Amino acid sequence: MNKESENKAIIINEYSDGYYIFNDRAYINNLNNSVLTGKTLIQISRHRLDDLKIFLSEDAFIYRVLCEANNNEHYIDWLDTGYSVEINGLSCAHKKIIKKYFSNGVLTIKAGGPTAADPIFVDKSDTNKVLIYKEK
Repeated sequence: MNKESENKAIIINEYSDGYYIFNDRAYINNLNNSVLTGKTLIQISRHRLDDLKIFLSEDAFIYRVLCEANNNEHYIDWLDTGYSVEINGLSCAHKKIIKKYFSNGVLTIKAGGPTAADPIFVDKSDTNKVLIYKEK
């Protein structure tokens, strides 16, 4: 596995049961997969620090799964979905799912942290609707 500074790859896939949440760890969701199945998973490294710039070709909800050990202040205007999952890692467990509606266009999405990046899902099953801007 590469160090975070070298691991900039982002993989976009339609999520299904047992899929790895991060591109550099074998962490899976252990609870309530039905709430994530069919959503587009933007798979980033577990300890990513850099913001992510994405393009949505259509309006969509973006979902984040939070870890209590992180600083979650930048999600203050996001909505609680009322759903929980269980993505266990060594440094924290991601459990609470929140969402926010975004209009189409270019968005800057925070990775999460500082303990671990927060998983990113988009309410689209067509992965062509979400594009990632190449990093420098």
